[in-house]
Amino acid sequence: MTSLSLGKSPENFSIFLPTKFS
Repeated sequence: MTSLSLGKSPENFSIFLPTKFS
């Protein structure tokens, strides 16, 4: 899931990472 998000939208991943770990 993380690899897909990174390859699909690296910008979204930046917000998705902290949001999920928050």
